[in-house]
Amino acid sequence: MLTRRIPYSDLECQMQALFKIGKGVPPRVPGTLSRDAQDFILQCLQVNPSDRPSAAQLLDHPFVKRPLPTSLGSTSPYLVPRPWQFC
Repeated sequence: MLTRRIPYSDLECQMQALFKIGKGVPPRVPGTLSRDAQDFILQCLQVNPSDRPSAAQLLDHPFVKRPLPTSLGSTSPYLVPRPWQFC
């Protein structure tokens, strides 16, 4: 949702994604996201439930605690600015 792309969207086919999921390989987290956002996503993607934070713990994460921008026109504080690339 933060990147408007589905996990494993960089793979050529869905079967590759299934193999990666089955092996516990998490999807690539874009470097354009803030460190807090990257850490939050990686914590949510922990395969082993005992390694994964609870919902209550995730609510205390800095990514969730950070205030939202007050203006709709402002840039999201969760994204690291990157110049546009046109193909």
